[in-house]
Amino acid sequence: KGSKKLSIQFCFRSTQNIMNTNNGENCTVVVTGRAIEKILQTMKSNNGINDSYIGCLYFMRNLNQISVISRSSPETKQNVISCLKKYCDMKVLMCGDGVNDIAAMKTADISAALLTGYGKEKSVSENIDVENERRKLKLNDRIIGNNRLNAKRLSILKKERSREDRIALKKGGAAAARVLAEEEMARKAALTKVEDRLNDELNDVDNIKPGEASLAAPFTFLRPCVDGAEQLLRSGIAATAFSLSCHRSIALNSLMACFNLATLYRNGFRYGKYMWNVELSFIMAMDQGQQEISCMPRPRISPHIRPHRSIFQPSSALSILLQSITHLYTLILGHHAATVIERKYGKSFNKDVTVRLVQPQLYGSLGELFQSSSAKDGKTNIFGKTPFKPNQVTNTVFILSCFQNTLVAVINHMGPPFNGSIFESRTFCFWVGLSFLFCIAAVTETFEPLNKILELAPLPTKHSKSLLLSLMVFDGLISFIADRLCTYFLDRKRWNEALRPVQFKDDMDHAAVHEENLLLQERKMNQVLSLVFVLTAAWLTLQKC
Repeated sequence: KGSKKLSIQFCFRSTQNIMNTNNGENCTVVVTGRAIEKILQTMKSNNGINDSYIGCLYFMRNLNQISVISRSSPETKQNVISCLKKYCDMKVLMCGDGVNDIAAMKTADISAALLTGYGKEKSVSENIDVENERRKLKLNDRIIGNNRLNAKRLSILKKERSREDRIALKKGGAAAARVLAEEEMARKAALTKVEDRLNDELNDVDNIKPGEASLAAPFTFLRPCVDGAEQLLRSGIAATAFSLSCHRSIALNSLMACFNLATLYRNGFRYGKYMWNVELSFIMAMDQGQQEISCMPRPRISPHIRPHRSIFQPSSALSILLQSITHLYTLILGHHAATVIERKYGKSFNKDVTVRLVQPQLYGSLGELFQSSSAKDGKTNIFGKTPFKPNQVTNTVFILSCFQNTLVAVINHMGPPFNGSIFESRTFCFWVGLSFLFCIAAVTETFEPLNKILELAPLPTKHSKSLLLSLMVFDGLISFIADRLCTYFLDRKRWNEALRPVQFKDDMDHAAVHEENLLLQERKMNQVLSLVFVLTAAWLTLQKC
């Protein structure tokens, strides 16, 4: 009661107290749609800055703390989304199922339509979270953590049972009849299961129908609940982080490829017959492993951070710059060392190497377009190229290029809190370890037949092998430290979120808790695998150097 001015001031003080209490997560704020409209009308009617306008503006700037807005008209929904974008500077996702939601869905940054009708889920008890149970069933199909061990045990048991059944069938008699009867029962059970699933799907098709909002939304949830919004956000965050890491990798790989090719052809050298194939195979394997782990959303959405919109954000841009300098400096040092070794020990190096463009003749062959004088006494093919001769420059460029491609994929992977970490993917860990082992084995000449197939020139001394391995260690350490320092000083939120420990405070029956447990088990298993690769690499290095 009282004058309008005193009433607005009282609401402003009350709103401040409620919002401050809500910041401590001690309460849930609920308002009605009529109250929102009243505040908007007050803001419009008070053009000047006064107490009423300040109170309403404070409320609108904290509108994102409101948990529930009840009895909202279509216009109210649209106004709430507009205020969230204008006053709170937020990106808004709107879910709806009817015509009355279309205006708000068009105003939102992104929208999702819900299907109408619940089908078979109507009969399920209200105490059961259907979406949570469905997510847990999907987790059982993922081969991670203990699921991997269980799958191996089942495979072993099936093989053992199959072997016993084959022996029983060969012997005949009662044992063979038992095996045939069990197979027939299993076949009928499988057919019954398939028929039940098809009937359920047909019933769902009859009951669940697309709502009118599907015409206005880019996404449609297959089930009539908003739980799909969480999966949509988790997948979108993972895809955005993967896109940023891909752009960073492309920038670094392109720069190094240009430098490597310029280094080779400037000195009249080139790759051997199978070198390109091996390098591209490792690049494709890294891309496949990185895609597998990068497209894996986190079990939960982090409320404190989102991926950046561009790689030109300060921490990312500076990291790319420092990594580029480190990689190029390593290549320059490696090229210089290889040139010295080739001058001293090799026969392929020629100080008079040039590559020149020859004016084509009308009657000449296609090979006369390019000719090389890299070897005065060597034979040339129809393209004017001399036969490949193993040399130290090609060795260094090839090995460092393979090593740096893997290094770029590892360092520039975003990981938590946006997508899966490196140790959560068995495929990625395996290919990273195999690539590093290949580089070390090529330097130490552990498998001489492999070096001969790749036409790698043998390194003449232990000092030259140690030098090349030292360059690889230097490149890896400096690049890793530079990237982490950029993240620590210029992107502290991401650093803190990545190191935030997993806390199992929720209901232990929740699907996110199950997934976090499986990922924790997978990390431990892959860390053991990585340790095996590290010990093998150390053993190869100590044996040969």
